[in-house]
Amino acid sequence: DPSVGWETDLEMTDEEDEDDYTGKSNYLAMCQRLAIVPVSHFIANLDNEVVSLRHHGLGSKGAKAVAECLMVNSSIVEVDLADNWLEEEGGAAIAEMLKENCTITKLDLSDNRIGSRGGRAFAEMLDNNISLKSLDLSGNRLVYKDAAALGQALKANFRLLTLDLSRNDFGEVGGAALGAALGSNDGLEWVNLSWNGIRRKGATAVAQGLRENTTVKHCDLSWNGFALSGGMALAEVIKNNNTLRVLDVSNNRIPDDAGVAIGKALEQNYKLVELRMGGNQFGERTMDALLSSAATHGSLERLHVENIKFSSEMREKLEQVLEQNTKLTIKLE
Repeated sequence: DPSVGWETDLEMTDEEDEDDYTGKSNYLAMCQRLAIVPVSHFIANLDNEVVSLRHHGLGSKGAKAVAECLMVNSSIVEVDLADNWLEEEGGAAIAEMLKENCTITKLDLSDNRIGSRGGRAFAEMLDNNISLKSLDLSGNRLVYKDAAALGQALKANFRLLTLDLSRNDFGEVGGAALGAALGSNDGLEWVNLSWNGIRRKGATAVAQGLRENTTVKHCDLSWNGFALSGGMALAEVIKNNNTLRVLDVSNNRIPDDAGVAIGKALEQNYKLVELRMGGNQFGERTMDALLSSAATHGSLERLHVENIKFSSEMREKLEQVLEQNTKLTIKLE
Protein backbone atom coordinates (compact mmCIF):
# COMPACT_ATOMS: atom_id res chain seq x y z
CA ASP A 1 0.00 0.00 0.00
CA PRO A 2 1.71 3.23 -1.14
CA SER A 3 -0.05 5.21 1.59
CA VAL A 4 1.70 3.24 4.35
CA GLY A 5 4.08 5.50 6.22
CA TRP A 6 2.27 8.76 5.39
CA GLU A 7 2.28 11.27 8.20
CA THR A 8 -1.11 11.50 9.96
CA ASP A 9 -1.24 15.28 9.45
CA LEU A 10 -1.38 14.70 5.69
CA GLU A 11 -4.68 12.82 5.89
CA MET A 12 -7.99 14.50 5.12
CA THR A 13 -10.88 14.67 7.58
CA ASP A 14 -14.40 14.29 6.17
CA GLU A 15 -15.05 17.94 7.05
CA GLU A 16 -12.00 19.14 5.12
CA ASP A 17 -12.82 16.98 2.13
CA GLU A 18 -16.29 18.47 1.73
CA ASP A 19 -15.00 22.02 1.53
CA ASP A 20 -11.51 21.72 -0.01
CA TYR A 21 -10.52 24.87 -1.88
CA THR A 22 -6.80 24.12 -1.48
CA GLY A 23 -6.73 20.99 -3.65
CA LYS A 24 -5.28 18.93 -0.80
CA SER A 25 -7.69 16.02 -1.31
CA ASN A 26 -6.94 15.98 -5.05
CA TYR A 27 -3.22 15.96 -4.31
CA LEU A 28 -3.34 13.13 -1.78
CA ALA A 29 -5.58 11.02 -4.00
CA MET A 30 -3.25 11.48 -7.00
CA CYS A 31 -0.18 10.67 -4.90
CA GLN A 32 -1.83 7.46 -3.77
CA ARG A 33 -2.82 6.58 -7.32
CA LEU A 34 0.72 7.16 -8.60
CA ALA A 35 2.30 5.41 -5.59
CA ILE A 36 4.42 8.42 -4.59
CA VAL A 37 4.99 10.02 -1.18
CA PRO A 38 3.27 13.41 -0.76
CA VAL A 39 5.52 16.41 -0.16
CA SER A 40 4.58 17.71 3.29
CA HIS A 41 6.16 21.12 2.56
CA PHE A 42 3.78 21.54 -0.38
CA ILE A 43 0.72 20.63 1.67
CA ALA A 44 1.74 22.97 4.47
CA ASN A 45 1.77 25.88 2.05
CA LEU A 46 -1.46 25.30 0.12
CA ASP A 47 -3.12 28.26 1.85
CA ASN A 48 -0.23 30.62 1.05
CA GLU A 49 0.18 32.84 -1.99
CA VAL A 50 3.73 31.67 -2.71
CA VAL A 51 4.91 28.05 -2.94
CA SER A 52 8.48 26.96 -3.68
CA LEU A 53 9.29 23.33 -4.46
CA ARG A 54 12.66 24.15 -6.04
CA HIS A 55 15.11 21.19 -6.03
CA HIS A 56 12.55 18.78 -4.56
CA GLY A 57 13.14 15.98 -7.07
CA LEU A 58 9.45 15.77 -7.98
CA GLY A 59 9.90 14.02 -11.32
CA SER A 60 7.05 13.66 -13.79
CA LYS A 61 4.77 11.80 -11.35
CA GLY A 62 5.23 14.44 -8.68
CA ALA A 63 4.41 17.11 -11.25
CA LYS A 64 1.17 15.34 -12.15
CA ALA A 65 0.12 15.27 -8.51
CA VAL A 66 1.00 18.94 -8.00
CA ALA A 67 -0.91 19.83 -11.19
CA GLU A 68 -3.98 17.95 -9.95
CA CYS A 69 -3.92 20.03 -6.79
CA LEU A 70 -3.31 23.38 -8.48
CA MET A 71 -6.18 22.70 -10.87
CA VAL A 72 -8.56 23.69 -8.04
CA ASN A 73 -6.39 25.67 -5.61
CA SER A 74 -7.45 29.30 -5.43
CA SER A 75 -4.87 30.66 -2.96
CA ILE A 76 -1.52 30.21 -4.66
CA VAL A 77 -0.37 32.95 -7.06
CA GLU A 78 3.38 32.19 -7.38
CA VAL A 79 4.86 28.73 -7.98
CA ASP A 80 8.55 27.78 -8.15
CA LEU A 81 9.16 24.30 -9.58
CA ALA A 82 12.71 24.89 -10.81
CA ASP A 83 15.12 21.96 -11.14
CA ASN A 84 12.77 19.04 -10.52
CA TRP A 85 13.42 16.77 -13.53
CA LEU A 86 9.79 17.14 -14.61
CA GLU A 87 10.73 16.18 -18.17
CA GLU A 88 8.24 16.23 -21.04
CA GLU A 89 5.35 14.48 -19.31
CA GLY A 90 5.56 16.55 -16.15
CA GLY A 91 5.96 19.79 -18.07
CA ALA A 92 2.89 18.99 -20.15
CA ALA A 93 0.88 18.27 -16.98
CA ILE A 94 1.75 21.67 -15.50
CA ALA A 95 0.84 23.38 -18.78
CA GLU A 96 -2.53 21.58 -18.90
CA MET A 97 -3.22 22.70 -15.34
CA LEU A 98 -2.64 26.33 -16.31
CA LYS A 99 -5.44 26.09 -18.87
CA GLU A 100 -7.83 25.69 -15.91
CA ASN A 101 -6.15 27.64 -13.11
CA CYS A 102 -6.93 31.36 -13.11
CA THR A 103 -5.08 32.52 -9.99
CA ILE A 104 -1.42 31.68 -10.67
CA THR A 105 0.39 34.74 -12.03
CA LYS A 106 4.03 33.62 -11.77
CA LEU A 107 5.63 30.27 -12.63
CA ASP A 108 9.30 29.25 -12.57
CA LEU A 109 9.78 25.99 -14.46
CA SER A 110 13.46 26.47 -15.25
CA ASP A 111 15.89 23.54 -15.62
CA ASN A 112 13.28 20.81 -15.96
CA ARG A 113 14.09 19.24 -19.36
CA ILE A 114 10.50 19.62 -20.54
CA GLY A 115 11.60 19.32 -24.19
CA SER A 116 9.43 19.76 -27.24
CA ARG A 117 6.30 18.12 -25.88
CA GLY A 118 6.42 20.40 -22.86
CA GLY A 119 7.25 23.42 -25.02
CA ARG A 120 4.29 22.81 -27.31
CA ALA A 121 2.01 22.30 -24.30
CA PHE A 122 3.04 25.68 -22.93
CA ALA A 123 2.45 27.30 -26.30
CA GLU A 124 -1.10 25.91 -26.31
CA MET A 125 -1.57 27.07 -22.72
CA LEU A 126 -0.63 30.64 -23.62
CA ASP A 127 -3.58 30.64 -26.03
CA ASN A 128 -5.97 29.84 -23.16
CA ASN A 129 -4.57 31.20 -19.92
CA ILE A 130 -5.80 34.61 -18.75
CA SER A 131 -3.86 35.11 -15.50
CA LEU A 132 -0.17 34.24 -16.02
CA LYS A 133 2.09 37.30 -16.01
CA SER A 134 5.55 35.79 -15.48
CA LEU A 135 6.93 32.57 -17.02
CA ASP A 136 10.43 31.08 -16.75
CA LEU A 137 11.17 28.24 -19.19
CA SER A 138 14.95 28.66 -19.20
CA GLY A 139 17.21 25.61 -19.47
CA ASN A 140 14.52 23.25 -20.79
CA ARG A 141 16.03 21.79 -23.99
CA LEU A 142 13.64 23.70 -26.22
CA VAL A 143 14.56 23.87 -29.92
CA TYR A 144 13.62 25.84 -33.05
CA LYS A 145 10.21 24.19 -33.57
CA ASP A 146 9.28 25.01 -29.99
CA ALA A 147 10.28 28.63 -30.60
CA ALA A 148 7.89 28.66 -33.58
CA ALA A 149 5.00 27.37 -31.45
CA LEU A 150 5.75 29.75 -28.58
CA GLY A 151 6.23 32.64 -30.99
CA GLN A 152 2.83 32.04 -32.57
CA ALA A 153 1.19 32.01 -29.14
CA LEU A 154 2.97 35.21 -28.10
CA LYS A 155 1.54 37.08 -31.07
CA ALA A 156 -1.92 36.74 -29.52
CA ASN A 157 -1.07 36.82 -25.80
CA PHE A 158 -0.89 40.30 -24.26
CA ARG A 159 -1.18 39.33 -20.59
CA LEU A 160 2.28 37.83 -20.11
CA LEU A 161 4.70 40.53 -18.91
CA THR A 162 7.89 38.59 -18.12
CA LEU A 163 9.35 35.73 -20.18
CA ASP A 164 12.65 33.90 -19.66
CA LEU A 165 13.61 31.55 -22.50
CA SER A 166 17.36 31.64 -21.89
CA ARG A 167 19.68 28.62 -22.06
CA ASN A 168 17.70 26.71 -24.66
CA ASP A 169 18.72 25.80 -28.22
CA PHE A 170 16.58 27.90 -30.57
CA GLY A 171 19.34 28.71 -33.05
CA GLU A 172 18.92 30.79 -36.19
CA VAL A 173 15.49 29.43 -37.18
CA GLY A 174 14.08 29.75 -33.68
CA GLY A 175 15.44 33.29 -33.44
CA ALA A 176 13.55 34.24 -36.60
CA ALA A 177 10.28 32.94 -35.11
CA LEU A 178 10.81 34.76 -31.82
CA GLY A 179 11.77 37.95 -33.62
CA ALA A 180 8.49 37.94 -35.50
CA ALA A 181 6.67 37.39 -32.20
CA LEU A 182 8.45 40.33 -30.56
CA GLY A 183 7.35 42.56 -33.42
CA SER A 184 3.70 41.61 -32.91
CA ASN A 185 3.45 41.24 -29.14
CA ASP A 186 2.15 44.20 -27.17
CA GLY A 187 2.31 42.89 -23.62
CA LEU A 188 5.83 41.71 -22.73
CA GLU A 189 7.98 44.09 -20.68
CA TRP A 190 10.91 41.83 -19.68
CA VAL A 191 12.49 39.25 -22.04
CA ASN A 192 15.55 37.00 -21.73
CA LEU A 193 16.77 35.16 -24.86
CA SER A 194 20.41 34.75 -23.81
CA TRP A 195 22.45 31.58 -24.47
CA ASN A 196 20.34 30.37 -27.41
CA GLY A 197 22.76 30.26 -30.34
CA ILE A 198 20.75 32.95 -32.16
CA ARG A 199 22.84 34.00 -35.19
CA ARG A 200 22.67 35.46 -38.70
CA LYS A 201 19.06 35.84 -39.92
CA GLY A 202 17.76 34.85 -36.50
CA ALA A 203 19.75 37.65 -34.88
CA THR A 204 18.60 40.28 -37.35
CA ALA A 205 14.99 39.07 -36.97
CA VAL A 206 15.14 39.44 -33.19
CA ALA A 207 16.59 42.94 -33.59
CA GLN A 208 13.90 43.85 -36.13
CA GLY A 209 11.19 42.59 -33.78
CA LEU A 210 12.66 44.59 -30.93
CA ARG A 211 12.79 47.68 -33.13
CA GLU A 212 9.05 47.36 -33.83
CA ASN A 213 8.12 46.44 -30.25
CA THR A 214 6.64 49.16 -28.03
CA THR A 215 6.37 47.44 -24.63
CA VAL A 216 9.65 45.62 -23.80
CA LYS A 217 11.69 47.60 -21.27
CA HIS A 218 14.35 45.02 -20.37
CA CYS A 219 15.89 42.69 -22.94
CA ASP A 220 18.78 40.25 -22.47
CA LEU A 221 20.30 38.99 -25.75
CA SER A 222 23.73 38.13 -24.35
CA TRP A 223 25.80 35.07 -25.27
CA ASN A 224 24.31 34.51 -28.72
CA GLY A 225 26.13 35.21 -31.98
CA PHE A 226 24.85 38.51 -33.35
CA ALA A 227 28.19 39.31 -35.04
CA LEU A 228 28.32 42.08 -37.69
CA SER A 229 24.85 41.83 -39.25
CA GLY A 230 23.09 41.39 -35.91
CA GLY A 231 25.15 44.18 -34.39
CA MET A 232 24.20 46.61 -37.17
CA ALA A 233 20.56 45.65 -36.67
CA LEU A 234 20.92 46.36 -32.94
CA ALA A 235 22.15 49.86 -33.80
CA GLU A 236 18.81 50.42 -35.55
CA VAL A 237 17.01 49.20 -32.42
CA ILE A 238 18.83 51.73 -30.25
CA LYS A 239 18.19 54.47 -32.79
CA ASN A 240 14.46 53.81 -33.18
CA ASN A 241 13.15 52.14 -30.01
CA ASN A 242 11.98 54.55 -27.30
CA THR A 243 10.70 51.95 -24.84
CA LEU A 244 13.80 49.96 -23.92
CA ARG A 245 15.44 50.87 -20.61
CA VAL A 246 17.93 47.98 -20.27
CA LEU A 247 19.61 46.18 -23.18
CA ASP A 248 22.22 43.44 -22.75
CA VAL A 249 24.11 42.47 -25.92
CA SER A 250 27.32 41.35 -24.22
CA ASN A 251 29.38 38.41 -25.52
CA ASN A 252 27.89 38.36 -29.02
CA ARG A 253 31.01 38.48 -31.23
CA ILE A 254 29.99 41.98 -32.37
CA PRO A 255 32.93 43.61 -34.24
CA ASP A 256 34.17 47.18 -34.19
CA ASP A 257 32.16 48.42 -37.20
CA ALA A 258 28.88 47.41 -35.55
CA GLY A 259 30.10 48.72 -32.21
CA VAL A 260 30.73 52.15 -33.74
CA ALA A 261 27.23 52.08 -35.28
CA ILE A 262 25.74 51.27 -31.87
CA GLY A 263 27.74 54.09 -30.28
CA LYS A 264 26.51 56.61 -32.84
CA ALA A 265 22.92 55.34 -32.56
CA LEU A 266 23.05 56.09 -28.84
CA GLU A 267 23.08 59.79 -29.72
CA GLN A 268 19.51 59.44 -31.01
CA ASN A 269 18.21 57.44 -28.07
CA TYR A 270 16.64 59.25 -25.11
CA LYS A 271 15.33 56.41 -22.93
CA LEU A 272 18.04 53.78 -22.42
CA VAL A 273 19.21 53.60 -18.79
CA GLU A 274 21.60 50.64 -19.02
CA LEU A 275 23.57 49.26 -21.96
CA ARG A 276 25.69 46.12 -21.55
CA MET A 277 28.22 45.60 -24.35
CA GLY A 278 31.15 43.85 -22.68
CA GLY A 279 32.91 40.79 -24.06
CA ASN A 280 32.51 41.70 -27.74
CA GLN A 281 35.18 42.23 -30.40
CA PHE A 282 35.34 45.97 -29.95
CA GLY A 283 38.35 48.23 -30.17
CA GLU A 284 39.10 51.86 -29.53
CA ARG A 285 36.79 53.15 -32.29
CA THR A 286 33.78 51.67 -30.54
CA MET A 287 34.89 53.06 -27.21
CA ASP A 288 35.30 56.52 -28.74
CA ALA A 289 31.81 56.44 -30.28
CA LEU A 290 30.20 55.20 -27.05
CA LEU A 291 31.92 57.83 -24.91
CA SER A 292 31.03 60.64 -27.32
CA SER A 293 27.34 59.73 -27.07
CA ALA A 294 27.40 58.96 -23.34
CA ALA A 295 28.93 62.34 -22.45
CA THR A 296 25.66 64.20 -22.97
CA HIS A 297 23.15 61.33 -22.87
CA GLY A 298 20.05 62.33 -20.97
CA SER A 299 19.03 58.97 -19.49
CA LEU A 300 22.01 56.57 -19.59
CA GLU A 301 23.21 55.68 -16.09
CA ARG A 302 25.15 52.44 -16.59
CA LEU A 303 27.43 51.47 -19.47
CA HIS A 304 29.16 48.07 -19.36
CA VAL A 305 32.20 47.74 -21.62
CA GLU A 306 34.17 44.97 -19.95
CA ASN A 307 37.23 43.53 -21.71
CA ILE A 308 37.67 46.32 -24.26
CA LYS A 309 41.29 47.33 -24.79
CA PHE A 310 41.99 51.03 -25.22
CA SER A 311 44.84 53.53 -24.88
CA SER A 312 45.73 55.90 -22.08
CA GLU A 313 44.37 58.76 -24.21
CA MET A 314 40.99 57.02 -24.37
CA ARG A 315 41.08 56.52 -20.61
CA GLU A 316 41.53 60.27 -20.24
CA LYS A 317 38.45 60.82 -22.40
CA LEU A 318 36.56 58.32 -20.26
CA GLU A 319 37.43 60.26 -17.10
CA GLN A 320 36.36 63.51 -18.76
CA VAL A 321 33.03 61.98 -19.74
CA LEU A 322 32.44 60.82 -16.17
CA GLU A 323 33.15 64.35 -14.93
CA GLN A 324 30.77 65.78 -17.51
CA ASN A 325 27.96 63.26 -16.98
CA THR A 326 27.90 62.79 -13.19
CA LYS A 327 25.04 60.29 -13.12
CA LEU A 328 26.86 57.89 -15.46
CA THR A 329 28.73 54.77 -14.27
CA ILE A 330 31.04 52.91 -16.66
CA LYS A 331 32.02 49.34 -15.83
CA LEU A 332 35.35 48.22 -17.34
CA GLU A 333 35.86 44.85 -15.65
